[in-house]
Amino acid sequence: MDGGEAAAPAHELLLMRATGIYCWPKPTMGRTIFGAHTGALLLTNQRLVFMSSGGTDAWSKMAWGALGLGPDAVANATMAVDLGRTLVGWIGSRFGERELGRPIGIGSAARLADGSVCVPLTELSDYRFVRRRFSTFLSIACAAPGGGRPLAFSFSTNVALPGGEQWETAIRAAREALLTDPA
Repeated sequence: MDGGEAAAPAHELLLMRATGIYCWPKPTMGRTIFGAHTGALLLTNQRLVFMSSGGTDAWSKMAWGALGLGPDAVANATMAVDLGRTLVGWIGSRFGERELGRPIGIGSAARLADGSVCVPLTELSDYRFVRRRFSTFLSIACAAPGGGRPLAFSFSTNVALPGGEQWETAIRAAREALLTDPA
């Protein structure tokens, strides 16, 4: 979805970023990762962007299980992968925050990969951080290009949205700044 935008806005600043995020094309987080795309969620002072890196790894996990690499082998591999991801996530969170507040060049929405979402903040009709029993996610809604049925998306890891309620707060502040001073 391109939200009718052709190019990156001038003076676009990165406000928030989360990687390893799933995007479901509906207002609530899915119970599974089937049908979701994985990628990075970015909030700038102009727009909310989900940069898809493709589908999910759900099918490959099922294939490994079918090859006889059952629960023990898969669990051990998952633990090693999770440990690596945790370490990389910690390093990224310690040193990657230096990007926040700096100019960013995302490019045009037309060049984003399939499954990506790019919505100018002023076009969001609804946005909210949702806390469910065992999960948290960001839910957004916006008008469809061409005036079709409104679009809705939800974003999270398979359990919780990194940054939690800060996403809703940051979106609200950025929207208010845009609506107050659109120049």
